[in-house]
Amino acid sequence: MQIWPTRRQPSPLDQLASEILALPRGIRIVLADPPWEFRSNSLKVPGRNPRRHYACLTVAELCRLPLAERLAEDAALFLWVPAPFLVIGAHIPLMRAWGFQPRARAFAWAKLNSRANPVCFGPNDFHMGPGLTTRKDVVPGKRGKSLRCDGGVRELITAPVREHSRKPTLCMNALSATSAAEGRSSSYLPGNLGLAG
Repeated sequence: MQIWPTRRQPSPLDQLASEILALPRGIRIVLADPPWEFRSNSLKVPGRNPRRHYACLTVAELCRLPLAERLAEDAALFLWVPAPFLVIGAHIPLMRAWGFQPRARAFAWAKLNSRANPVCFGPNDFHMGPGLTTRKDVVPGKRGKSLRCDGGVRELITAPVREHSRKPTLCMNALSATSAAEGRSSSYLPGNLGLAG
């Protein structure tokens, strides 16, 4: 009986890294909502956590993604950071590993229930996420010269939640205005890594 060597399935980290390496060099705008791994995200009982939708990666694994190799000399990062990671500063080594210097905060998305009126809403209209949170923050990072085009973008965006990981149109409009991403080609990778060249 002959035993053939089994082919190892690529890990989620290897898959995402190979997709990044397949991209052309010179990426100027990165919108990233990485698949952050929380200790409370159970493999056996995924419940409401992201593992129902995709594999999650530790901060150390996310830092190993070869994004810096594909960036332009002047580039901007907009990183969605869950509150528990923001509080402990876990996003800072990730941003630096990807070739960016962290900045203050681009904006926060206050999540409304899908049925809430986005113009007239009250305290009970806010969406309560799995971590009992009602907002998600976007932290900007800079590489080289600033790409900022519009200083009039509001720091707070209130918009209803949609499908898992789908961001509100207002967020995309804010990013376009802030960084001149509009009119540029873009691609999206698993784990919500959006790139514009």
